[in-house]
Amino acid sequence: MVRSPTIRKLIFRDLRSSPGRFLAIFVMFALGAGFFAGLGNTAPSMRASADIYLHETRLADFRLISTYGWDSADVIEAAKLPGVESVMPRYSFTAKVARPDGIPSVFSIKSLPLNTSENSTSYLNRLVLKDGRLPAKSGECAVDAAYAIEIGDELTITDEIEGAEYGMIKTKTVTVVGKVDSPEYISYARGNSSLGNGEIDSFLYLPPAGMDSAYYTEICILMEETHGISAFSDAYKDIVDSSKDLLEDFALERAELRHRSIREEAEQYLRDGEADIATSEEELRDGQAEVDDGRAEANREFAKAKSDLQAGEQKLADGRAEYDKNATGLADGEAALSDAKAQVEQMKLLLQTLPPGPEHDGLAAQIAGAEAQIAQNETQLTMGRAALEEAAATLDAAAAELSRGWASYDSERWAAFSKLDDAQAEIDDGRTKIEDAKTDIAEARQDLDEMDEPEAFIFEREDNAAYSTFEPNAARIASLAATIPPFMFVIAALVCLTTMARLVEEHRTRIGTLKALGYGRGAIISIYLFYAIVCSLAGSVAGILAGINIFPSTIWFAYEGLYALGEFKLELRPAICLIALVAGVIVTVAATFASCYNEQRSPAAVLMRPRAPKAGKRVLLERATIIWKHLNFNQKVTMRNIFRYKKRLIMTIVGIAGCSALLLASFGIEDSIRSMADRQYEDIYHYNIYVMLKDDADPGIVKNELAVFGSRDSLSVSETSCTLLNGEINTNGFNTISAFVPEDAAELNEYILLRTMKGEPLSIENLSSGDSGAELPGVFLTDKLAAHMDVGPGDSLTIEDSDGNTAEAVVSGVTLNYVGAYVYMNSEAYENVFSKPPQYKSILMKLNSEYVDRVDEAVTEIMAIDGVEFAYSSSAMRELVFDIAENMDVVIMFIQQMSVMLAIVVLYNLININITEREREIATLKVLGYRPREVFLYFFSESSILTFIGALFGLLGGIVLHRQVINAIASEDASFPLRLEWGVLLLIAMTVTMLICVVVNTIMQPKLRRIDPVSSLKSPE
Repeated sequence: MVRSPTIRKLIFRDLRSSPGRFLAIFVMFALGAGFFAGLGNTAPSMRASADIYLHETRLADFRLISTYGWDSADVIEAAKLPGVESVMPRYSFTAKVARPDGIPSVFSIKSLPLNTSENSTSYLNRLVLKDGRLPAKSGECAVDAAYAIEIGDELTITDEIEGAEYGMIKTKTVTVVGKVDSPEYISYARGNSSLGNGEIDSFLYLPPAGMDSAYYTEICILMEETHGISAFSDAYKDIVDSSKDLLEDFALERAELRHRSIREEAEQYLRDGEADIATSEEELRDGQAEVDDGRAEANREFAKAKSDLQAGEQKLADGRAEYDKNATGLADGEAALSDAKAQVEQMKLLLQTLPPGPEHDGLAAQIAGAEAQIAQNETQLTMGRAALEEAAATLDAAAAELSRGWASYDSERWAAFSKLDDAQAEIDDGRTKIEDAKTDIAEARQDLDEMDEPEAFIFEREDNAAYSTFEPNAARIASLAATIPPFMFVIAALVCLTTMARLVEEHRTRIGTLKALGYGRGAIISIYLFYAIVCSLAGSVAGILAGINIFPSTIWFAYEGLYALGEFKLELRPAICLIALVAGVIVTVAATFASCYNEQRSPAAVLMRPRAPKAGKRVLLERATIIWKHLNFNQKVTMRNIFRYKKRLIMTIVGIAGCSALLLASFGIEDSIRSMADRQYEDIYHYNIYVMLKDDADPGIVKNELAVFGSRDSLSVSETSCTLLNGEINTNGFNTISAFVPEDAAELNEYILLRTMKGEPLSIENLSSGDSGAELPGVFLTDKLAAHMDVGPGDSLTIEDSDGNTAEAVVSGVTLNYVGAYVYMNSEAYENVFSKPPQYKSILMKLNSEYVDRVDEAVTEIMAIDGVEFAYSSSAMRELVFDIAENMDVVIMFIQQMSVMLAIVVLYNLININITEREREIATLKVLGYRPREVFLYFFSESSILTFIGALFGLLGGIVLHRQVINAIASEDASFPLRLEWGVLLLIAMTVTMLICVVVNTIMQPKLRRIDPVSSLKSPE
């Protein structure tokens, strides 16, 4: 606390009398502190905002997936595990869905729990409702809010499904009732699938009422210990790692139990089926016996009936013969009667001719006897005729009865044997079904014997691609906050040192006067310390307030184009703000104290006199006579002024160099980030499409089908996950290390260009195979991997496969790479390392001219080929990597803006100091007749030369700073190019620096004009 009124007056007078100096220090520290605090609080705020969103939506820590699914008992047991807070079983799969416009799209489909209320503890991965409502009944769904589908639209789930059975969906046509965001899809990239073109277009959620299955496809688990812990902290990772071991044991145990249960159920089902077959066979045997007995009985009965009918036919035939015989006798009798009647008539005629007498009487008696005989015969014939008619009627009745008998025989026989034939057909059909059932059971038993062992998979949040990329992006910003702002503070400190030293120098006489009046050293120093503290404190506070309110929210807004993580929440880290505040104060206080202390070492009498001008002397350039004699007077004066004042020269060059270095580094960082995708997917990768085959696919057959796309020269490759060991160094931190083996080693560079960091080509064709016992298999490592493992060409390391087998290999070379981590080797080396031949289950393709402009269409057609598991285009991956890197543009823009502003302030301050301390020189020039334009050019030439020299040094520093920043923001699986178009970038940085110099000098021109020669020259008096 300053108690002296005089000291207080001097303090406030200094603050009022030098607004330019105050503003320069204020702005410098505002820029430094604001950038440091703003950028330093951005990464924590990003993590905090994500944590809040993930906590509110209760994103599961783990997802358990088994090859045989999970039943209710598994869910109950999972909930009993120690440390488990909530468990949510659900159905999850991918399917093609027909949109209202008829275009099929690939959707990730998941089910909701029964209870979706806010107080439900089992409701994990909670949806954020954007419009409408959540689905409640079968036939309803909620869809991705970012997808072009509206409420009321109908979607049809097709039978093209991955990861589930079509039958588990009750209603295939569903109506959209809500639009939602999901914490499982924090990125606008929805993932990959083996359907369609390999990319998932969107997602939808179904209510449990819309599903029908005896098992769940996955179990989501939230742990108790993760509450209140940042998902991006080491503590969270430790909890996840320790819990994962427990869940892996549980999942494998339950998967084996379910596998055993399924086997037992299948065995019981097969045994029941075999018992049913045995029972059916017994029933068929009994039925066959009944049919055979029935057929024999029917044959006997119908044989007897036929015999009876045939006897009746014989009897009828005999009757008809007797009838014919009687009819013939009756006809003969009628003929004889007719002849007798004719004879009687003749006799009657003869009687008429005879005269009465004996002859007449005798003839008459004969006639009477004949007539009596005729009458008797007629009676007999009448009786015979009646008997014959009766016999005819009897025969007709017998014939009709016999006909009915035959008809009844035929119908009954047909009916009886038809029934028997039907029964036989049923028996034969039963036998066929039994044989089919036996075949099915035999196949089922074979499938059961060949049933795969159960597999359980534990997926944590890090396995979500979008989630795993968020933390590296936040870490990159944190890395920038740890590299760029401190550099800006150093520049501010140097300029502040110059500024405060000049301020103390200006007040040399006053310091001497105060010292002569008896004021102590502390009181005098307090004037300038207070000035410095007020400037730096005010600037730092203003910068911190502006930085924490601008940087985090702006950068978060930029990342909203890549992530959907709810609303932004500023997570203020007081320590960061305090560091920014204290750093500014300490820098100014230290610089001020050093200047004041050094100045006060002289006696008061010396201080009260003006400092003697620095003695003139020849500069080094004057010794170069050839150059010096060609300079005019003004140029010589300029050179003397530049090199005469070494302190001013050094401080100006250092200040400008720092700003120039920041500019070049910011331009270089932008170029590195933007060019990473092009360098990887154009310069290194020369293939168009990467095809992954199914395990049972024949690569030769698939390659023949791929020939239509121009892949006759395609390359089959093998990729195997592995781990590298070099003493205590391992590959922990890398997502995946792949051992990459081409089928034809000579063709690899046609698809993937291997080259050293100097650009020299590498070929795995010439790598040692390890066949000789004296040599180790040779491998190439990607540069990031080699740097992490601390190995180079000629060093050996250990390669460990997924089964834990290890083998030694020698690093034959390091190849340039920006995305991913690979170990390249030839097939012979692979076989020696992994003790098995490589399986070429991937294909690198180059498309022909017909498809090169229709890559997405080609991917879709390739995905439809039998045997293709997955396919993606290098252009799609390039766009994805570019989109991720492009979000750093906002941060780079801030760095560039801060660099330009800092350069302006630094140059302004340095030029202002230069003018202030040379007012008498400027006044002398004006008295000597220099015009305002000549005075301006006099100073402008000096500042321009110093700016140019400082920029040159800054360009060298910018290259170093760029390398440090790029190495800091690189992740384990991604790095950025260091070899840039430095010529263009250097020209841009130099041009911008010189333009700033021109602008600042132009701004300072009025100050030169305002210098009064009279008052300036008499000021020492």
